[in-house]
Amino acid sequence: MIPILLTIITAVSASGNAAFQEDNALWTEIDRINGILENSGSMNSEELGELFFETVELTVSFELSDQFERIRAFCFETDDYSLSDIYIERAAPGITVLMLGESTPIGVNTDAFLELSEPGSEAEEFFLTAGNGFYVDGDLRIIGTAELPEWMVRSGSSAQASVDSVLAAEYLVIWQNLRPSLHGYFQTIVDETIKVLIADTSSD
Repeated sequence: MIPILLTIITAVSASGNAAFQEDNALWTEIDRINGILENSGSMNSEELGELFFETVELTVSFELSDQFERIRAFCFETDDYSLSDIYIERAAPGITVLMLGESTPIGVNTDAFLELSEPGSEAEEFFLTAGNGFYVDGDLRIIGTAELPEWMVRSGSSAQASVDSVLAAEYLVIWQNLRPSLHGYFQTIVDETIKVLIADTSSD
C-alpha cells in the first residue's frame, strides 16, 4: 500500500467567533450549472464536456473550498449543522460535498453527467469510467470526485489514504484503453489520471 498524503445568507455564531457569508457570484454560477443538469434532456458530448469543465473548475476553486471551510467552522462553533445541509444540497446534483471527520472533500458528481449522456457517445464512455475516480491534476494529485477513487482506501483518518497498487494497475489499463476514443477535456482528464496511476504502479 502506498501512502498518499441567490439570496445572500449571513450567519454569525452567538460568540461571534464564527461567521459565514455567502459568496453570491459563486453560488449563482453553481445554481446555473445545476439548473442545466436538472432541466435538460440528453446533451451531446461537446456540450457535456464544456459543462463538465466548468463544474470541475468550481470544485477545485479556492472560493468553494473556503465557503465550506467557513460553513464547517460555523457549524462546529454552534453545534448546528443545518447550514451545511442547506449548502450541500444546493451544490447538488453537479457537485458532491462530504463533511467527514477531518476533511471536506468536494468533487464532481459524475452520475449527473452520465444521465444526460447520449447512449454510445464519447461522454457516456468517459463518465462510466470516471465514476470510479479520476484526477484533475496529476502533478498535484487533485482528485476529481468527492469520494476516493476505487483504487484508494482511507487510512488513519479522513484526510489520509493509501493506494491499492493491484487495483491501480487494473484501472491504468482501463484508462489507457479508453484514451484513443476521447477528445478535448475528456482526454485531458484521462492523461492526468494515467499520469498518477503510472506513478502509483511503478512505485510498488
